[in-house]
Amino acid sequence: MTECLIALGGNMGDVASTFAAALELLAGHDDITVRNVSRCFVTEPVGSDAGDSYLNAAARLETTLDPTRLLEATKQVEAELGRGPHHATWAPRSVDLDLITCGNTVLENHRLKIPHPGCWYRRFVLDPLCRIAPTTKHPILNRTFEELRNRLLPRPLPVWLDLPDREQTIQELRQQFPQIHWASGPEDVADTGLTLPGSPAPPDSLVDVLAAATGSVELANPIPNWPESQGPRSELESGLES
Repeated sequence: MTECLIALGGNMGDVASTFAAALELLAGHDDITVRNVSRCFVTEPVGSDAGDSYLNAAARLETTLDPTRLLEATKQVEAELGRGPHHATWAPRSVDLDLITCGNTVLENHRLKIPHPGCWYRRFVLDPLCRIAPTTKHPILNRTFEELRNRLLPRPLPVWLDLPDREQTIQELRQQFPQIHWASGPEDVADTGLTLPGSPAPPDSLVDVLAAATGSVELANPIPNWPESQGPRSELESGLES
């Protein structure tokens, strides 16, 4: 059995109930067991066409399926819940199921990238993951999801832009992102913050990366009929009220 992490997101209809239906369908698959489920988070939409605020959550699965077959299973669940096969990256949606990790697998082909190339800077992915798998390590970065999330918590957030037109880009972005401290060198982000473009290469534009890293993330209710069952408690979470 392989432990896999998935991220759930949506902003159309009764999203929490749709999450519950998605988990029921996954749990009903002969080769998938749903082990842990996070509470929902209300998160700020990313992208100019993303629509209203999102709900996001995460789940830990155990499966005998390889990553490609697991992807097919999640896409079938999305289809059964009304999501079409063709959609824009940041378009409004009823439900989105993203594979984040599948054990220590590192995979890249025309259909699938594992680990998910955007998971290391997206707060709407990292915060739910930290409820159920804070000590799980990103297979490429060799940092836990708690460590990746904690790097994004300081305000202002230090960001080092490793770009040839760095100064011009900062001037263009400064007003849009007042919560960012534009670092003067990579040493300023050794322990916290971001180096961009970064590695693995983000699938998003620079503006969307920054929005995903700095957007608001608020803990909300559990998924109906799926009370949160947490993995090992992180140092930060153990000091906070649930």
